[in-house]
Amino acid sequence: MSKKSVCIIGAGLSGLVTCKVFREDRDLFDVTVFEKTSDLGGVWNGDRAYGSLCTNNAKHTFGFADLEIPETFDEYPSAKQMLSYFNRYVDMFKLRESIVFNAEVSKVTEIKEGSDIYWEVVVSIDGVSHTRRFDLLVVASGLFEHAFVPSFPNASSFQGTIIHSSKTKDKTYVEGKRVLVVGCGKSAADMATMGAHHALSTHMVFRHAHWIMPQYSGGAISTRYCLYNRMIAYLLPYYDLEKVDHFVQHVLSLPRLVFQIVTQGAIMDSKLPKDSIFIPDIPMLSDMSFSIAPSGYYEAIQQGKITAAKTSIQEFVPNSKIVRFSDGSQGEYDLVIMATGFAQGFPFFSSDMSKRLDLPQWSHSGREGEDAFRLYRYLVPTKGNKNVGFVGFLSTSVNATVYELGAHWLTE
Repeated sequence: MSKKSVCIIGAGLSGLVTCKVFREDRDLFDVTVFEKTSDLGGVWNGDRAYGSLCTNNAKHTFGFADLEIPETFDEYPSAKQMLSYFNRYVDMFKLRESIVFNAEVSKVTEIKEGSDIYWEVVVSIDGVSHTRRFDLLVVASGLFEHAFVPSFPNASSFQGTIIHSSKTKDKTYVEGKRVLVVGCGKSAADMATMGAHHALSTHMVFRHAHWIMPQYSGGAISTRYCLYNRMIAYLLPYYDLEKVDHFVQHVLSLPRLVFQIVTQGAIMDSKLPKDSIFIPDIPMLSDMSFSIAPSGYYEAIQQGKITAAKTSIQEFVPNSKIVRFSDGSQGEYDLVIMATGFAQGFPFFSSDMSKRLDLPQWSHSGREGEDAFRLYRYLVPTKGNKNVGFVGFLSTSVNATVYELGAHWLTE
């Protein structure tokens, strides 16, 4: 049997583990990874990661199955630590020989020859265009490839600076400035904390608060012990509940109440008043979406170094540094940081190809309807060519494990 050629787009966490899994069956697959930057790591790449970036998961939940994360790493490892870990993984399994750096994929086309289907990939390597043909395609560009910046009236004439959080590399961006942070997720908390320490002033605006857990409950117990245990596993909603699970989730409300008191109480321990706008309107178990706060975030809120309002930007006042909000208030800012997440898109697919695979041309995280991101098991399209897979498009609390299992599933 001849080998099947495999093209993997992206050398971040999901691309690396997919490469390793496919290479384990060397008699079956010949693997090539195209990475558009000069280094591996995806969002942990030194050219992309901002200085305060750390994992949203405790280190013991972030490692690959066959390479343990060093005990010397921080409880929530930094971008630098994660990048060193990825490099160890790549060297351990000799993956580097399969990776082509400075290789940006610009076009992917489905080619049919009789009953056979191939993928024709146009890729620019060090500025030179090449066309390659592959039997299988795995898209591993991930959830955080394309920064999403909403459009606002008169933004182009704003006299300050508008920048996405992923481009705000270090404290020099905020030093001595009046900073406005738009959003209330992980990156917004990172940006606001950096501003609290180095900016002239820091103000946050958001429509909805999100659960942002402190790294340690009571100042000593890692939050991972509250979130990763068998009781929590019982409380998570499943599509098909066994009798015992159904009884626990729908009849016995006590465990859910205990979880809510412990986890939400961890934030209350941070001395936020019960009516604080930083407390979400919905219980954590109703959403199960949360982030881990950077060190000093809640302290800065307590001390008034971070102020906030539950509103949104209405417009930028033309030719000024004034931002007007939907609640009628306004403020003057030197720097507006858009911590507004990322869009998922596949610019290398034509619009016709995207439709045949039942994929939106672009999808912003959290949207529903026509532009929702739909994949069976978050791995394969619901329609069209079955010689294509997607790894890294599901955000979980154990990303490395989920992506590795997904890669194994694709090899079958």
